[in-house]
Formats: sequence, structure tokens, C-alpha cells
Amino acid sequence: MAYQEHWLDTLDQAIAQQERRLMKLERLGELMQTRLKDMQASTGQGMTPGPDDELPPHY
Repeated sequence: MAYQEHWLDTLDQAIAQQERRLMKLERLGELMQTRLKDMQASTGQGMTPGPDDELPPHY
């Protein structure tokens, strides 16, 4: 019985840790999307590549 309680506590801690990490990753993804939209809006280019995105002739 003690082993079962130990494993259940361990699994509970692992699930709680994964939930925290998932929440952090979701917030990071939302922040990255917001920054990308802000960058696209500030350059006025949207998704079209600009001169800085072109590869040099030797590639």
C-alpha cells in the first residue's frame, strides 16, 4: 500500500510539473505570435519577402 501511495504521489507531481511547463509553452507561443504580428505590421510587408530576405548570388 505504501508503494502505491508513493507512486501515485510521484505521478501526481510529474503531471503537475508537465501542466506548468505546458502553460509556460502556451504563453511563450502566444507571445511569439504577438511579436511576429507586430513585426509584420511595423514593416508593412506582411508575409512577402523583402530585399533583406533574398539569398546572395553565390548560393
